[in-house]
Parts: sequence; C-alpha cells; structure tokens
Amino acid sequence: MNSRRGAARRRRLPITSSATEKLVDPASNNTEPIDLDNRLKQLLKTLGETDRGVLLMMLDNIPTEKIADVMGVSEGALRFRLHRIRKRIEEGDV
Repeated sequence: MNSRRGAARRRRLPITSSATEKLVDPASNNTEPIDLDNRLKQLLKTLGETDRGVLLMMLDNIPTEKIADVMGVSEGALRFRLHRIRKRIEEGDV
C-alpha cells in the first residue's frame, strides 16, 4: 500500500510542447490561458535565493543527494524544503 501511495504522489504528467504553450489556471476564476514559461518566471521571482536554487537544480534532474551536498544540508532537510516549496505553489502563495 505504501508503495502504491508513493507512486501516486510521484506520478507526473508528461509536458508536451502544446502543454507548455497555454493552460487555464484552475486556481483562479480566470478562464484566460496562462503561459507556463511566464508562470515559472513569476514563481522563481517570488522564491528566496536558496529555494530558487533548489528548485532549479530539481528541474535540471540533479539527484537530491547531490543537491543536499551542494546546499550543505542533510537529504531529509532538503526533502522538507522541497515539500514546503511544493505546498506554497499548490496553495498559490507564490
């Protein structure tokens, strides 16, 4: 059961070229399409320097153990930081 739950949490949708062009923001009542590139740029501007660095390294598919080593923190602390970043994004705080 834990394995299935973990796999469901890690499941990601593939990003195709058409998906990166325009999407509708489900968090708002606005039905205007949003540009993912601009949304990512806005998101990165709102994050602190450390969180921005962590997120960019994750987007570059660098393993968490290497990111933790570069940041000088434990892997558990890094995972907690990533959890907070994801939570802020989901809640629309950034």
